[in-house]
Amino acid sequence: MALLRSALPLERPEDHHPSIDMESFHPVVNGDADLLCCPRRVPAETTEALRLWALEHRSEFDEILRPTSRWSHKALHGLVGPARGWVFEDLEALIEGFRRLTDAKRIRLFFGVVRDDKCRKFHIDCLRYRLITTYVGPGTQWLPKGETCETALLDESRIQRAVAGDVVLMKGNLVGGGLPHRSPPIQGSGAVRVVAVINTVEPRYPWEWH
Repeated sequence: MALLRSALPLERPEDHHPSIDMESFHPVVNGDADLLCCPRRVPAETTEALRLWALEHRSEFDEILRPTSRWSHKALHGLVGPARGWVFEDLEALIEGFRRLTDAKRIRLFFGVVRDDKCRKFHIDCLRYRLITTYVGPGTQWLPKGETCETALLDESRIQRAVAGDVVLMKGNLVGGGLPHRSPPIQGSGAVRVVAVINTVEPRYPWEWH
């Protein structure tokens, strides 16, 4: 049963497919993998609808959610039709799978349009786990294990890149891992990205672990 429900009626696209199998990411949470990128596709009509939506909407959704939180009314404001239904079902499945995989009681969800070089420097996040999927535009970039920022910036062929649709799960430094990663530089290129980011949120009090 899905944990989150929409506050608005949704038009369900006939060609909607299940989100990526979150079991694929077990090596990140329960093994030695610092980052895994699982490829998938976003339907062309959904991509186009999101691209047009991004041209008209500048707001971003960025909130901490509990299992009972309702988020779609604000996060998907202005997105209509089958694309709204596809993105809602996709995000709902990613959120639920991320919660189960990481045992997160609270998560932080970002969904919105990126037009600048936000997070343009290679870094490792101060959290347990982060999931990123880019629906429109270039995807997240990261460095292979053992690669340094200096050598990668001199030879950009060393930089690994996700593409639109891919789902990336990575460790943060709170679990003693992670790989340097960044948002793709797009400033001045005219490119626009539509991105979802799901983060674990650490409890403020010991009893919030339970």
